[in-house]
Amino acid sequence: TAGGDGEIITILLVDDIPETRENIKKLLAFEPDFKVVGSVGTGREGVQVAKDLRPNIIVMDINMPDMDGIQATTLITEAVPTVAVIMMSVQNDPDYLRRAMLAGARNFLTKPILPDELYNTIRTVHARNKPIAAQYSALQQMPDQSLLRPSTPAEGEGDRPGHVIVVYSPQGGAGCTTIATNLASGLMKEGIRALLVDADLQFGDVGVFLNLQAQS
Repeated sequence: TAGGDGEIITILLVDDIPETRENIKKLLAFEPDFKVVGSVGTGREGVQVAKDLRPNIIVMDINMPDMDGIQATTLITEAVPTVAVIMMSVQNDPDYLRRAMLAGARNFLTKPILPDELYNTIRTVHARNKPIAAQYSALQQMPDQSLLRPSTPAEGEGDRPGHVIVVYSPQGGAGCTTIATNLASGLMKEGIRALLVDADLQFGDVGVFLNLQAQS
């Protein structure tokens, strides 16, 4: 198959125009590595079905009457972080693109969508999202969820390794530094030490957020 190893990419379609959903579904049916697992007409339905079905990809219209694609994407990426959202719009507006990326969307398509553009975008987004989704899935399967709660070593434990919390986004400007610095500050309590590491060695700005002065 076009997927390379027989992998099936599950897809949810969210658009308030039934004809648009049906046309995209027909286009995707030509590719053996795509499987449309759901097709809904409102943003609220999209959020709920995303939680229920947990597809690999969501192709979502940005303009919907009940809840626009931006708000729906924000809720979906918070509730189902393994999902990758591709936004659609008839307007090729840089402001729409910026808002979509900040909401957590992984790519942006302008209607009318060409078949090859649709296929390539879905495959590229899925390939890039696979390691991210695997990390989230591994965290969810861990029996000990105490990594999200600061704790002091129990008596007799000695110097055990600390917990690691990673704040990550594939897109710049998503607010990772703000979240990481606030999280580190919130974890710092009496008897608990927090180490804050900015992995962006070239453009990291944690020092600016903490108002640190360079030492000569």
